[in-house]
Amino acid sequence: MRKLFILVMFVTLIAGCSDNTEPVIQKVENIGNKGDNSKPELIEEEVEDEQEIIEYIDFSVDDQLVRVNLDGIPILNNYLIGIIDKETAVEGMNLEEIEGQSIYLLEFSCQNDLCSYLIINQNEEDQSYLLTDLARYETTHFSPDGSKLAIQFSRPSSHDYPLHHIITINTETWELLDLQNETESESILQYTWPYISVEWIDDTSISVTKQSLIGNDEGEKNPTLENQNNTTTSILTIK
Repeated sequence: MRKLFILVMFVTLIAGCSDNTEPVIQKVENIGNKGDNSKPELIEEEVEDEQEIIEYIDFSVDDQLVRVNLDGIPILNNYLIGIIDKETAVEGMNLEEIEGQSIYLLEFSCQNDLCSYLIINQNEEDQSYLLTDLARYETTHFSPDGSKLAIQFSRPSSHDYPLHHIITINTETWELLDLQNETESESILQYTWPYISVEWIDDTSISVTKQSLIGNDEGEKNPTLENQNNTTTSILTIK
């Protein structure tokens, strides 16, 4: 039975602690269009003169073969340890490079099209973030100066619309950033509202246009969408 990872906090920092000096993630070779239809593959390599086997996952990303070192990402390694059919679990993963920034988004542990997501920085040694689980990746938004990244996810709700969440990262310091709602007291994060658009206003502020909900102000547990033209905008600033 596949092990499902649930976040206790909305974000968890995973720091890899390993004596292995191999990079957590690296581009191995240019494979051109040979990797267009190839699936991720679990690779085992025996270390010479040592009774140790190092496990990797090879991904085809665009025209590159990208290798992920499992020793450097404990949460991913532990996930696979708890899986009986590792090959199928690995084949269900997906790795995407975020706009040539040497930052990768890894999708794994998918159940009914809802997945867990790790973000990995090729320039940071032995460090990755578990961003969310039971979610769908929507899109990324870079700040005007390119130093910050807002990643948008969604989850289905019991209604006819999905709910959204944003996680923000400083790509220079590799830190997670807290967002504060300057428009209203209620939170619009953590999959509580349906978003229509997300845009950076400047390098410290994000504008989120969301669909208005009937019954939400009265605390109704099952609010419904108002007319699609009825929207509100919230301003989120970095604390």
